[in-house]
Amino acid sequence: MEILDQDFSPSQIEGTIIGDFSPAINVSRLASFNGKLIFTTEKVYVMPNYNAGMYDAIGAGLYEPRCFTYAEVGSYKKTGLAGYQITLKDGTVLNFSNVFGKMRKGITAALEEGLGQ
Repeated sequence: MEILDQDFSPSQIEGTIIGDFSPAINVSRLASFNGKLIFTTEKVYVMPNYNAGMYDAIGAGLYEPRCFTYAEVGSYKKTGLAGYQITLKDGTVLNFSNVFGKMRKGITAALEEGLGQ
């Protein structure tokens, strides 16, 4: 997984976007942020949405924008009532919440399209 610069924005994403969802990105039970999960034909981007003040308050390095390729995906599944989890082959676990039926189906379809399934 590649950690992107803190000021990386969706406008800098290259490639064709095949999916764009807005779940909450969970760092822990106490720290979650609205964000974007953006799928291109090559990579998946996880883009937390918080202002500089929030970033300073939670501590630099807790959760920067990041991206990974489909080849790095180990598994993905629904968790709880409205959760979704993507686990990478290196053991990194990405948790999302407020992912209800329609969004969950869309995320699954985008992952499967990227994985060629």
